[in-house]
Amino acid sequence: MALQWSWVTTVPTELSHLVSVLNKRMKALEGKIAALDKLGDFKGKKDTTAVIYTDERIAAKRVLLIGLGDKKDITADTIRSATAMAAGKAVALRAKTVALALHQGVVSRKLDLQTLGQAITEGAVFGGYRYDEYQEKTKDGRRKELSVQLIDAGAAAVRELRKGFNTGNIIGQAQAFARTIANRPGNVINPVSLAKIAKKTATATPHLSCTVLDEKQLKQKKFGGILAVGAGSVNKPRLIVLKYTPPAGSKKTATLGLVGK
Repeated sequence: MALQWSWVTTVPTELSHLVSVLNKRMKALEGKIAALDKLGDFKGKKDTTAVIYTDERIAAKRVLLIGLGDKKDITADTIRSATAMAAGKAVALRAKTVALALHQGVVSRKLDLQTLGQAITEGAVFGGYRYDEYQEKTKDGRRKELSVQLIDAGAAAVRELRKGFNTGNIIGQAQAFARTIANRPGNVINPVSLAKIAKKTATATPHLSCTVLDEKQLKQKKFGGILAVGAGSVNKPRLIVLKYTPPAGSKKTATLGLVGK
């Protein structure tokens, strides 16, 4: 699933405020929104959703409401989770485009625009991800691409949101890349093919190097544990080392090591 971005969020719990915000943009849906509240079908509680079918009263065919819970409890994780739900629902509904309506009340001292932009982007990429690499056509008719539009923000806000968007997109796409590798079948991903992917990634990434030790080098360096685990397979083991070296002049930080098994 590829996400294409162009340039409101879900809204806090208070339903009266929700109604006023939405009605400014979708006066035609006033009765539908009020009915949800009256019937108790949607109260804006965290991780609850409701779909409004607009009957073509507005351009959008559906409006998806996602509860964030109490305003004081909203965090970046809340936004990330809500956006993931929105993207996932859009994929399930076979939507081509989803517009996220940003509500200014979400921004606070603990959740600035840049953090908000990052959380929105990560959530959208996470929620929109589907592993369908070997499916020529999805059985349920889901689209291969989802266009996400971020609207209702002034020029100054967009600049800050874009900073977060860039970071969130890198993190989201990196996670999607890792999930795709993990989802591939064993006859496709083995130590040798994974090492090739690591080398290719390092070649395409500035300041990233890759070292791969094969079974002969592992034996020389007495990595008996790795050799023992791989002894029962026709695919010989590999030890992959990816090293990122910050460019000269970068701010000094502690060395970080990640070990995967």
